[in-house]
Amino acid sequence: YLGVNLVYTEVTTIVLKQLSAVIFLLVNVLNVPLVSLFFCLKLPLLGAAPFRWSFVAGLVVIIGGLLTYNHKTLTAWRGSNDN
Repeated sequence: YLGVNLVYTEVTTIVLKQLSAVIFLLVNVLNVPLVSLFFCLKLPLLGAAPFRWSFVAGLVVIIGGLLTYNHKTLTAWRGSNDN
């Protein structure tokens, strides 16, 4: 637990330094369904939580919303990388 928490804190700090606070918030929104899926794995000292397809559906909805929200930014970014 301690190792995972330290890695998570370090990654969070790096994301906040590199990206804006809005992107940081949107990335944290992904944590809920990803952590739910993670706890469906059989982990040592923890039993596996029951898997529900609603976790996957929630993740797909959130990713779709993030892509829709950032469509113009992503299109402009892809256009600048093509040149």
